Amino acid sequence: MMLLAFLVVLAATTSWIKSRDVRGHFERIGSESLQYDTERLRALILNTSATLLTFEVTDRREDRQKLDECHRELSAWMESTKAALVTDDEKATFGKIYAAYNRYVAESSALADANPIDEPKVIMVDRFGQIQHASEQLLTLTNKLANIRRETLSQSIRKSERSVLILQQVIFGSLVALIFLTGWGARVIYRDTIAPLRLKLIESREIAERREKLASLGVLAAGVAHEIRNPLTAIKARLFTQKKALARGTPAYTDGEFIAQEISRLERIVRDFLSFARPAPLQRETISSSELFGQVRELLEPQLKENAIDLTVEPGAEMPIEVDSQQVRQVLINLVQNAADSIGENGHIKLRSRSEKIALSERVRQAVVLEVEDDGKGIPADVQQRLFDPFYSTKANGTGLGLSIAARIAEQHGGVLQYQTQLNRGTTFGIILPAKSES
Repeated sequence: MMLLAFLVVLAATTSWIKSRDVRGHFERIGSESLQYDTERLRALILNTSATLLTFEVTDRREDRQKLDECHRELSAWMESTKAALVTDDEKATFGKIYAAYNRYVAESSALADANPIDEPKVIMVDRFGQIQHASEQLLTLTNKLANIRRETLSQSIRKSERSVLILQQVIFGSLVALIFLTGWGARVIYRDTIAPLRLKLIESREIAERREKLASLGVLAAGVAHEIRNPLTAIKARLFTQKKALARGTPAYTDGEFIAQEISRLERIVRDFLSFARPAPLQRETISSSELFGQVRELLEPQLKENAIDLTVEPGAEMPIEVDSQQVRQVLINLVQNAADSIGENGHIKLRSRSEKIALSERVRQAVVLEVEDDGKGIPADVQQRLFDPFYSTKANGTGLGLSIAARIAEQHGGVLQYQTQLNRGTTFGIILPAKSES
């Protein structure tokens, strides 16, 4: 690969130098070729002749000034043409053009300087004929110069094309071989080295960030949660006693119902917080993915049908997994409920499992992926940045701990929680868990 790379670089450098030389030659020849445009010269000659004829008829001073201006334009055209000459044939032909130009200017100037009153018409006609002959000769020689230039360009292009063609063949062959070997080498390197390291890096970074954010919460969780739970229990008991003395339908009874709902919400937050900060020990058992999916479907399908959401279990890998079925089932329930919230009404949620080799716990191993796919609204970019942050929720009544707890449960099992999302296309969450044979 290094040898091929050297050959490609050498060929490319040689090609670049050759192309630079060709470009320089073309710039000297081709970029100035428009200067020999016979139509431009023809226009100048016709304008000069017309101005001369007008002056002979009117004998006005301004017409004579126009004629002098035409002569200056012809002189400028000759100078620019002379500056663009390259080959000896071009220079020899230009010498003849210059002689014809001098005759043309001399004849037109002589006719302009002559007094049309004193000079017979026959002489004037003869002078006009000489001027016409000189202009035709000038145009003929200019056409010849243009043909010489085109032939010179064609020869240069043919030589350059032959050189470039050889270089292109060498470069193309080297590049094909290099691309093939590089692709094969990159595939091997990515498969065996980069992919596991990349996944490990992402996993380690996410874990480190999550642990850093929750370090203080873990220390204070138990004490704070218990201190909150005790007064909540007392308030709830006293509220229950007070509600017995209130009549249904009264404003006081309605306020009591509202207070009871908020107390229940606080209790749920405390319970989730405790589950997140101090998770329960795993009670592992062997279970299949289809059995887990069946339990989740049986529990949630009636509720989802009320919103016209279809929950289906797709056939997939039946590899056994050794997990805490209650905790993993709770993760699946949470993911399905989130998917339903994203859909709203009239949608589809799919549960499926697959088996593949994934880097887990610092080594590539066989894993089972439990996926929950929906066709909802997707997750916006700003929400993705805080998706697993504790107490961050886009739901009005959410605690913001559901996905954090789900990720923690996956980590406890030696796995990871991942997702893919597209706006207005849907989201797929995957719980990646070690297969039983690899546990």
